[in-house]
Amino acid sequence: MSDSIIAQDVTKSFARDGERVEVLKGVSLTIAAGELAAIVGPSGVGKSTLLHLLGGLERPTSGAIRYGDTDLAVLSDLALARFRNRRVGFVFQFHHLLPEFSALENVMMPLLIRRCSTTEAQAQSTALLGRAGCAVAAPPRRVVGRRAAAGGHRPGADRGARGVAGGRADGKPGQQDGG
Repeated sequence: MSDSIIAQDVTKSFARDGERVEVLKGVSLTIAAGELAAIVGPSGVGKSTLLHLLGGLERPTSGAIRYGDTDLAVLSDLALARFRNRRVGFVFQFHHLLPEFSALENVMMPLLIRRCSTTEAQAQSTALLGRAGCAVAAPPRRVVGRRAAAGGHRPGADRGARGVAGGRADGKPGQQDGG
């Protein structure tokens, strides 16, 4: 079970109008390496909150979350950010892509932040997009560099990233539901 994700008695509460609102109360689960899991339930029961906690985007009010032998609670903010960059992947319900970058550049971004070379990041990202059925038809006109990955802006960049939401990596609009 060394590669399992384990949540033990996790709680999360927020302050709202001077009162404490408990969103999660004593959640425990184990997801084994390679296991497919779904978190389902009606709106407002804490599914997104639980996913944010499991992904290290937020910290629980109490309880423990571990990835194998790594206890997320003991990681500094910087160590937690590095952990997310290397070990956690997110697919959000609503795409959180950077619109000024192409689909390929959006996928490359975590690798560039990790200090991979641009060539290596482009090769790995192209392969990942291909595995997801979003093959890149041709190399991008521009490849984002470390300056842009650190927050630089590129005016006039194409808006190809929006095509990923519709299942296309070529920047052409696609249908959300199977088209």
